[in-house]
Parts: sequence; structure tokens; C-alpha cells
Amino acid sequence: MTFFTLDKKGTAAALLMGFVIFLCGYLAFSISIGLILLLSLFEFLVLSYIVTEIGSYKKKKAKLYQKSRGLANVIGNGLTVFLLSIILVLLSNSSLKELIVFSMIASVAGITSDKFSSELAVLYTSNPIDILTFKRVEKGTSGGVTAVGFFFGYIGSFIIGLDAYALSLIFHLNSAYLLVLLISLAGFIGNIADSIAGHFEERGYGNKFTSNFICSLISAIFGYIFALIAI
Repeated sequence: MTFFTLDKKGTAAALLMGFVIFLCGYLAFSISIGLILLLSLFEFLVLSYIVTEIGSYKKKKAKLYQKSRGLANVIGNGLTVFLLSIILVLLSNSSLKELIVFSMIASVAGITSDKFSSELAVLYTSNPIDILTFKRVEKGTSGGVTAVGFFFGYIGSFIIGLDAYALSLIFHLNSAYLLVLLISLAGFIGNIADSIAGHFEERGYGNKFTSNFICSLISAIFGYIFALIAI
């Protein structure tokens, strides 16, 4: 039994983390901020299911199909946003808290970008190249990238980045469109960081869960920096 792409333990962990993130957003700001943060995570979950199922027959034939994901996946993808939500409640500086909220959206944009790249790029015939060595590698190899994969990755990041527009309206900011582009870019940078981590993963340093965490963390860091510049 799965809930979208999550097994039972993954579903339980996602529900718990989602509730805490919503609650922290509500306590730090308002119910609307809590709902936007929760919505971004739900968008990631739904979009992950959609891109996983696209071309599923071809993926199964190539042994690249993985629908059920568990506790480790949820922690790897969501830990950064979860920890930042706790920090939100502990801070008293409102301007700093606004920056952190944008970095949380950027983190979700990053893991969505990675999901789009990994699930959609494998449907194309050309084998990827390793992001650091530029050598051809087999499809599904961590650290392997293609131009098509980067394209889809940015699309995924941009979809989540649109949530930055809603945040900008709530915070009464004049840089709404710029923030959408910058948060999307932050997520895309996190996707690249994931691929670099994947290169080392293939050599025994870390695993796909640590790569996901690095993706989410780097996205959040750049989201914070870009929001600082835009706001």
C-alpha cells in the first residue's frame, strides 16, 4: 500500500513532518504562511507521483522504475525544511524569518527539480555524462546529467518557485516576479549539487539519501541568499 509514492512508514513520517512545518509556519507568522509551506510539500508529493508514472512501462523495462519510497527518502528530502521550520519559531526578527520562509520554498524547489530530472531524463535515448568527468555513464547512474534533464529540472523548480509569488503578496513585497525566478534558480542549483554529490555517491561516499539532503540544503542556502538580495 502506498500514498502517492510513499510506503506506510514514509507516509507517517511525511504527515508528521508536514504537520510540524504547517504549525511552525502558523506560529511564526499566520495560518496562510503555514498553508503555503504545507502546499509546497504536497505539490512535491503529487508532482513526484506524476513524473514517476510518466513512461513507467519504459522505466520498468529498463529496471529504472521505483514507485515506493520510505522513511529514509522522506528524511533525506524533508529534513532541511523541517529544521528551518523549527528555527522560524525560535527567531524573533521578522525580516530574518521572511528570508527563511523563502529558503524553505527553495529547498522544496530543489528536491522537485531533482525528481523531474531523474524521472524524465531517463525516457530519452542518449546516455548521460558524469557531471565532473564528462564521461558517458549508464542511465540511472548517480551524477549523470543531460541537457534534457536540466531542462526538466528547471521546470520542476519553477513550478514550486511560483509559491514565492504568493509569499511575496502576503509579505507585501514589490519583487514578486524576481523572487519567483531567483527561488527557481536556487532550486536548480540544488539539483546540480545533487548531481555532484551523486558523482561521489557512485564512488562510495554517501548514498542517494545524503545526496537528496545536500540538494535540499544547498537549495535552501541559495534561496536565503537570493531572497536577501531581492528583498
